Amino acid sequence: MSACMDSEARGAVAATHEAFVRELLSGVDGPTLPYGMASGGPAGGAFAAASRDVDAALARRLHANALSDGLWLAAWAQVVARVSGRDDVVFGLRCANLATLPVRLRIDETAVRDGIVQAAALAAELQQRGAMLAHGEEFHAVLALPSGAAPIASADGCPMTLTVVEAGGITTLCARVRKPIHARQVCELMHRALQQLVQALEQSPTTPLRTLDVLPEAERRQLLVEWNATQAEYPSQACIHELIEAQVLRTPDAPAVVGVHTLTYAELNAQANRLARHLRRLGVRPDTRVGVCMRRDEQMVVALLAILKAGGAYVALDPDYPAQRLAHIVADSAPVAVLVRGEVPL
Repeated sequence: MSACMDSEARGAVAATHEAFVRELLSGVDGPTLPYGMASGGPAGGAFAAASRDVDAALARRLHANALSDGLWLAAWAQVVARVSGRDDVVFGLRCANLATLPVRLRIDETAVRDGIVQAAALAAELQQRGAMLAHGEEFHAVLALPSGAAPIASADGCPMTLTVVEAGGITTLCARVRKPIHARQVCELMHRALQQLVQALEQSPTTPLRTLDVLPEAERRQLLVEWNATQAEYPSQACIHELIEAQVLRTPDAPAVVGVHTLTYAELNAQANRLARHLRRLGVRPDTRVGVCMRRDEQMVVALLAILKAGGAYVALDPDYPAQRLAHIVADSAPVAVLVRGEVPL
């Protein structure tokens, strides 16, 4: 009888933990991919490592803060958000017992202090639940909180892992990444994120998380100035879909769209052609409209390109809008068809 009761108790506890994870990850609409890279890759794929000591003054401020675990999680969330292009990020938290636990944080209009408090509460909850939450889903970015341990290896080909090592009174950021990600860059981004969060927490705690700038000055200039120097001759009579068709002839196997799945130019064009033919059979012609109620992924690009190929115009329908608002937009625009993918409130 006692063994049976123990088994039932363990089952109840496990069910509670599973419910916690389901609620934590509810509504996640795709993986968080740093630099667009998924886990796995070829066996023996090349990895790179780098480390950077946290400035002594910053380390002291981190250690003295009662919300230090929240600061670490919030800083890593800032980095992952910037390199994945998402504001709702999921990553792994590596604990002392080597269990990797799921973390989900949003980089949005939440005030810095509120966001750090929430992250600290989540860190405490995760570590209390411990190995019972070890998650089967692969993570594409992992953070190991401060410990005296050596830097951890990237588990299962995880593209981006950061270990925070405390030794000899020095705090060190140790990154291990899959090429072509730059390990040193990851360390610098994390250091900058920590600086920004600590400063905001101390001086302007109501600052929205979204507005913090984690890019070092040199990289900001590279992204905003150097990489944006893209002036080129544009054929004034060419439509977007015609330019893509021309690119198909030049580089059919080059990546055209990187999302949950990657499509080459040839694949993108072929899928768009198939959908365009179907739309024409439905009556799509020049000056007709087609609604698009889809999440932002590679299939949404296929849909938009197909509508242009069919000669129509697309009407954007955000699937997060209330059903009543979507119904009003559809009634007002009178599309010939509406393209949907997954569950939408139409």
